[in-house]
Amino acid sequence: MTYEVLRDLVARLSTMRYFPSGPAAQLALIETMTDLTDDEEKVRWLVKRMRQVYQEWPGEHELRACFCSRWRPKDGIEAASTIFPEGLPPDPMAPKKQIAAAEVKALPPGQSVSANKSFDTKLRLAVEKLEAKSGEFNGPATPEEIAAAPDWLRQLEGYPPKEPEEAAPKNRTQIH
Repeated sequence: MTYEVLRDLVARLSTMRYFPSGPAAQLALIETMTDLTDDEEKVRWLVKRMRQVYQEWPGEHELRACFCSRWRPKDGIEAASTIFPEGLPPDPMAPKKQIAAAEVKALPPGQSVSANKSFDTKLRLAVEKLEAKSGEFNGPATPEEIAAAPDWLRQLEGYPPKEPEEAAPKNRTQIH
């Protein structure tokens, strides 16, 4: 990327209101652009994007923030927009970011749940035990099962607690 190319690209920004017209300011912008990147296409994008997003010249900080909205600067100095604190408007020219699909690996032969053989075996045995026991519980409890159940379990099943007089001490004197 040559000085002449950068000068011409910076000149395209001069159509923005309040753009600095002095040669020293434009030279400073050229220097900033070379701090950001060595890639001419990225600078072309930056100039075009600045003209799309900003109505008037926002300053050198926003130039850097605009660049950082898409790329990491060569000099490593990141900047965020102060004009667009939530981030610059979406760039219609930016490539769409795609999330790679998760890689699904097949289980080793003979394993049905996990690639960890020990875990796979233990889990299969636990499931087999649960399936075998599930045949023992067919429907609601019978009256015999309820009568044999502990008191706390009968209360969970919705049966009323014992009679109040059984719970109250019998040797208490009443005062009138």
